[in-house]
Amino acid sequence: MNLDDMLLVGLVFIGLAFAALLWLIKGPETKANRFLGLALLGVSFWLIRVMGGQLWPLKLSLAIGPLLYFYVRQLTQPDQQNRYKDFLHFVPALAELSLQLAGRDLSPGFTICSAGVYLYLSSRAVTWFYNAQQFQEGDRYRNCLKNVQISLGLLGIAVLLALGYGMVNLFFYRLNLTYTPCYLLPAAMLIRMAGMSIIKPVTRPVATVVPVTQRRSELKREAAWLKRSVQSGHYHRNPELTLNSLAEKLLLTTHELSRLINQGLKKSFNDFINERRVAEVIQKMQDPAFDEFTLEGIAFDSGFNSPSTFHRAFKQVTGKTPAAYKKQLSSYNLTYGSRPAVVISDQVNRNHMFKNYLKIAWRNTTRNKVSSFINISGLAVGMTVAMLIGLWIWDEVSFNKFNTNYKRIVQVLANKNVSSGLATQASQPFPLSAALRDQYGSDFKAVAAAVTYEQNINYQNHAFSRTGCFAEPAMTDIITLNVVKGSKTAFKRPGIILISESLARSVFGNADPIGKILKISNNYLVQIGGVYQDLPQNTQFGNVEFIAPIRLLFNSTNDMNNWYDSSYQIFALLNEGSQLQQVTHKIQYLLNERRKDPTKPALTLFPMRAWHLYEFKDGVAVPGRLQFLWLFGIIGLFVLLLACINFMNLSTARSEKRAKEVGIRKAIGSLRGQLVAQFLSESFLIVAVSFLFAILLAWLSLPLFNDISGKRLHLIWTNPLVWLICFCFCLCTGLIAGSYPALYLSSFNAVKVLKGTFKAGPAAAMPRKILVVIQFAVSVTIIIGTIVVFKQIEFAKDRPVGYDRDHLVSIPYNAIKEYSAFRQELMNTGAVSGVSPSGNPTTGVWSSADNLSWRGKDPNRQEVFGTVLIDPDFGSVVGWKMKEGRDFSRQFLSDSSGFIFNEAAIRQMGLKEPIGEIIKWHGKDWKVLGVVKDMVMNSPFDPVTPVVFLMDDRERSFNVINLKLRAGMPVAGALARIEAVFKKFAPEAPFNYKFVDSEYAQKFLAEERTGKLASVFAVLAIFISCLGLFGVASFVAEQRIKEIGIRKVLGASAMSIWGSLSKEFVMLVGIALLIAGPFSWYFMHQWLQRYTYRAGLSWWVCALTGAGALLITLLTVSYHSIKAALTNPVKSLRSE
Repeated sequence: MNLDDMLLVGLVFIGLAFAALLWLIKGPETKANRFLGLALLGVSFWLIRVMGGQLWPLKLSLAIGPLLYFYVRQLTQPDQQNRYKDFLHFVPALAELSLQLAGRDLSPGFTICSAGVYLYLSSRAVTWFYNAQQFQEGDRYRNCLKNVQISLGLLGIAVLLALGYGMVNLFFYRLNLTYTPCYLLPAAMLIRMAGMSIIKPVTRPVATVVPVTQRRSELKREAAWLKRSVQSGHYHRNPELTLNSLAEKLLLTTHELSRLINQGLKKSFNDFINERRVAEVIQKMQDPAFDEFTLEGIAFDSGFNSPSTFHRAFKQVTGKTPAAYKKQLSSYNLTYGSRPAVVISDQVNRNHMFKNYLKIAWRNTTRNKVSSFINISGLAVGMTVAMLIGLWIWDEVSFNKFNTNYKRIVQVLANKNVSSGLATQASQPFPLSAALRDQYGSDFKAVAAAVTYEQNINYQNHAFSRTGCFAEPAMTDIITLNVVKGSKTAFKRPGIILISESLARSVFGNADPIGKILKISNNYLVQIGGVYQDLPQNTQFGNVEFIAPIRLLFNSTNDMNNWYDSSYQIFALLNEGSQLQQVTHKIQYLLNERRKDPTKPALTLFPMRAWHLYEFKDGVAVPGRLQFLWLFGIIGLFVLLLACINFMNLSTARSEKRAKEVGIRKAIGSLRGQLVAQFLSESFLIVAVSFLFAILLAWLSLPLFNDISGKRLHLIWTNPLVWLICFCFCLCTGLIAGSYPALYLSSFNAVKVLKGTFKAGPAAAMPRKILVVIQFAVSVTIIIGTIVVFKQIEFAKDRPVGYDRDHLVSIPYNAIKEYSAFRQELMNTGAVSGVSPSGNPTTGVWSSADNLSWRGKDPNRQEVFGTVLIDPDFGSVVGWKMKEGRDFSRQFLSDSSGFIFNEAAIRQMGLKEPIGEIIKWHGKDWKVLGVVKDMVMNSPFDPVTPVVFLMDDRERSFNVINLKLRAGMPVAGALARIEAVFKKFAPEAPFNYKFVDSEYAQKFLAEERTGKLASVFAVLAIFISCLGLFGVASFVAEQRIKEIGIRKVLGASAMSIWGSLSKEFVMLVGIALLIAGPFSWYFMHQWLQRYTYRAGLSWWVCALTGAGALLITLLTVSYHSIKAALTNPVKSLRSE
């Protein structure tokens, strides 16, 4: 039983126990409690079915909501009798029961939706109950159903969370989430409600009706309570206080509050609140703590939002002006409007101002809903992009850091002199490992040779394939293995293998695998000596599921001493005192001394920290994937910058609306630094809210992002460094977004603003225009880059490959016992039209040679050729095309000493008439029989690899069998026939097959991922830019509303007004296109240089992107332009 089942069982027992208690407990609420008990019983039955009790006869989940509603209705309306039509609420439950008896079941979504509807009805019943109660000293009468109301709220939240969880599981089904939380959350909240009903029974107040003779005294009592409540709650200090907001705070209806003020106090709402404010102003005038404040400062602190309103209300209440009233005070010793010495501590001031900043920031955010929505949504999207890219970069830079000795692990590589320069080779001869240990033991703590590839594994006739590493014993000292069972030291004994946890679980289940025997590659029997934790995906050995002794691969000692077989990778762990450069200098000539290779290989050490991010070019490590880190990092910063620009533009566009606020604050003594702090607080508040939404968006979009990027990323919250990065991230974002608006708005001249002569001129809009240009220039650059990436991918996909991939399948060769009989039986099935073995599939070249000689060869040049072992049927199976000469044939025994070259190899050799030429290799003469047209066997973005095809299986070995499926036959049927024959000749091996066209498509995976990620970021960038453009256009239209009205009165058409408003933005986007075009052209030209086989840059890419950007701009701006053009000019000119 797992944890989910244990929780469900616990909830069932508690639910049944509480249901019994609610049914048996006697009291005034017995009838209501029995409804709740029935609802709890229904939940328990539901959970029993969820746990797998399919034979359970009842699961009336659609009755839970109505029963809960009747429980609340019985509490709020105890005198109401149940009627026959009330049973209609249970019709869905009866329908559910009918479906259940018919063997069908409803989705939990129906239950959750039903519960949501009836929770809403229950909340309405509670609200109706409160509204119907007689006033009883404020809100105390509301406490009677407080627990019920809280329980309903928690249950509603649980239902929403369960619904959201279910939607995530529905849309992101790859996560394989369990639906258990959908049941647990609502059930737990309903059990809580039942528990509260048992522990704290509901006590309803008795609604009293006040006689007419007592109404006057009752009204006075209510009015006194109202004064006390407003005074104690300091509600009057809120300058935005309204009748509705005060009623909500006092838990009264608006009508009831209005009645209390008008009839009980004989005043209007404004007079009543202003009296409270004036009383507080008078109190603060006499308080020495407020001597540093001006009268307007005290007024604003007491809740007034206008100096004129303050003066008028003060004189109305006291009969004197504020200044005259203050002069008559005995403590008066200051001139009106002067700035006294500070008497309040700096800490008090800072706390008070900080609270005030946050309050004003929140009010401005909620008041300007459109601009706040644009800012928050834009920043949330921008921060989401930055967070996802940050997670991706974090994963990339932490590659291989799982290893404890990460900084000291190296790989031994060899730089060879070839015709094209220096070629770096990772494959080395096996005896090099022992030579390094013996001769340079003081520099290396451990050295191990290893080779990694997929192998067949058999355990008790259960066959499967897994990727494993055949290595020397020292390999376990180099890489970090967390062994959970057995010991990694056991690997030093012959015939011992280490396996991963996932492999142990899939083969042995919960049984102990230590000591069990496995058969590898149908030849080697090994014993399991240890189980290690699965290696992380972001490590070089992330796909390794077992580590086996490398000696299994050798038939004799001579094979282990072969310096000319470069098929192994050499890894080493440096001693703590060893320096990488010094050790490299020591060992560089070791390989050349041992085998006197004409290519003069020079050994070099490649540190693990550079394995993933760097690649070799001309013998030098240059940035490889590191370029993508910089690329996507820059894109993430630019997308975030676009969102920050939105905030700057919208904040400065509203400058005239906030000019008076700045002027008044400066007039009453605010310093510019205080104003900057206030505006920055608004920025930080917006960023904080956006960050919360960004976390939610990142969490929701991670499955899709992982699918596109091929990663297994997750949000990291356990690392303190991540929290620090998030804090700095929000801080920097807030400063970038808010610094310019804060400095700009705080620079207004208070005198000009208060005189009404302030007007933002054309120069004020110039920074805004520059920012819009930057936004669209960045967006257009990203879009052009995305189009070029996809154009390059399509160009490579359209490249002729030189053979026919359709219906071509490859299967492993090594498991087949008798190939000739296997081939004949396959042909007899009629499922295939051709069968041919080869040394490698058509989508890769697995072996090479650099010691071929021919007539006219430059002795100082070394050429590298791919070598592929084939049989005479290979050409007809894969469909290659002969350019000259002939194909291999079984009719000529001498063909076993013949070569077929591809065109690239002939070009590299410089042969004019290659047919009949003699090639020397391994001390033997080989005759050129033919030349085949180039076949793309490696990367489709690189030049064709020079390849030589041969038939002598003493030089190379067969590894795969190529099958040509018969055209017109269903693929599934053909594969079934092939599998039957395969199992006959390889009973202990799994039937693994690969379609060549699918394998070829994998070669485009990295570029396609880059293109998809770039396209997503491009769409988000243009979305953020359009959001900002939409907001700025709305303010521009609002600022020019009177101008538009005058134009319409003078006869301007709607089209001309639309053109006038849209022209400015079209010009800005046009400038952005002129900037983005050359930049994107240059950067994409540099990017294309990475590929030898590349597409050209076409002019239509920039033209199409520019036309699209202009169209999007017009669509974005047109809404406000057309709305302003169609507005009745009377409305805008009425006050003129």
